[in-house]
Formats: sequence, structure tokens, C-alpha cells
Amino acid sequence: MMSKLVRSSIVALAALTALAAVPAHAGTAPVLVGTAAQVHDSIQLTQRFGQSQAGAAWQSEAVSLTKSFQVRFSFSLHGGTFPQADGIAFVIQTDGTSALGTLGGGGGLGFEGLHGVGSVIQTYTNNRLGLTLDGNPYDAKGAPADLGDSSSITGTEVVAYDAVNHVLSMQGRISVDGQSYDVSDSAAVDLQSLLGADTATIGFTGGSGDNTSSQVVSKVNFKYTN
Repeated sequence: MMSKLVRSSIVALAALTALAAVPAHAGTAPVLVGTAAQVHDSIQLTQRFGQSQAGAAWQSEAVSLTKSFQVRFSFSLHGGTFPQADGIAFVIQTDGTSALGTLGGGGGLGFEGLHGVGSVIQTYTNNRLGLTLDGNPYDAKGAPADLGDSSSITGTEVVAYDAVNHVLSMQGRISVDGQSYDVSDSAAVDLQSLLGADTATIGFTGGSGDNTSSQVVSKVNFKYTN
């Protein structure tokens, strides 16, 4: 049972209110960087065709790291090439709303090099799915299936931060060419201490290199949980 909500905001991408954290700013659209684009009720981070892409979509209002919160979202990755590449990440960072990580050959996911933590879905031949605390998507644990060799990856994920007990966690369900897997990961971390700040920017990044994929996030919901 979740603790009583002190403050919450449910974000509807269809109403162009994606990633809005504060009720007073509920109509604020996400800040799009690089190749990221609003497409109907979703955010497309990279396109199916076009090499060396990197995109990010950031919530314009900073999130407090002194409060517990969770973010729920859906995702889809459909390969433009075989293997498809290179993946997406949900990111908590302190580089601001104009930030975009180094391309890192595509495998950096537009996340590598940022001062932050992330929940990674990395495809191509890397096949990683889980948390990373050092801005390096290659440090996430292995995926339950060969993501790069799939033509379609869809699913939902919940990333939660417990600011009282200092635990970052993710759990969800992913479908890889129709085969479903439950996924989860957790890490003991004090985000205030690790990131050296009381607030952070949250959002999504994606990247591709020579190989590509249509990489989309949708149905994003944010809420504080204490």
C-alpha cells in the first residue's frame, strides 16, 4: 500500500502535458532535445530510419529528491534495421532540460555522460535492461532476451524512488516479439548525496548509430508518494 499522497500529478501525453510534475504547471509540454518529437499522444525519441540519432524529452519542472516518487510509462521499439539499435532510458539527472548525453556510438542512448542515474533498455548486441547509477548504460544488467535481434519490443515500466529508505527500483513487463517477461531491478542509493542536489530533472533519452529503431514512450504518469 502506498503512503498517503502529499502531492501528485498524472501526466497525459495526449493532452500535451507529458512529464508535468506540479499541478500548477499541468499544461506544460515536455522540453524536447535533439531528434525527440511529439507524435500524436507519444514522444518519439528516434526515428525508424536515419543514422546517428539522439533525442531527449525532459520535464520542465524539477523533481524534489527529498520526496519519494514514481514514474509509470509505456514504451515501444520497432527495428528499422537488424539488429535494431540502440535503446532508451528513463533518466534522473542534474544537467538540466537542455541536456543530451554523448552519442557513444548510439549505445550511449543519449544518456551516457550525463550526471545522473537511469533505467535502461539497451538493444543492438548489448542487450541490457535495468538500473545504472553512473550515467553509463553499459553497466545495466543483462536483458532476459535478445532485444537487438527482435523486430518489436513493447511494455510498461514503473521506476520508483524511496527517499526515506534510499532505494531506487524498477519493475515492469516487456514483450519481445510476443514473448513476455517480468523484469525488475533495485539499488540502494541516496540520490541527494549521489547527485549533489535536492532537485533533479527527469525524462527520457534514446539513441541510434549505424543501426536504427523507432523508439517511443507514451502514457507517462508521475506522482509523489510521500
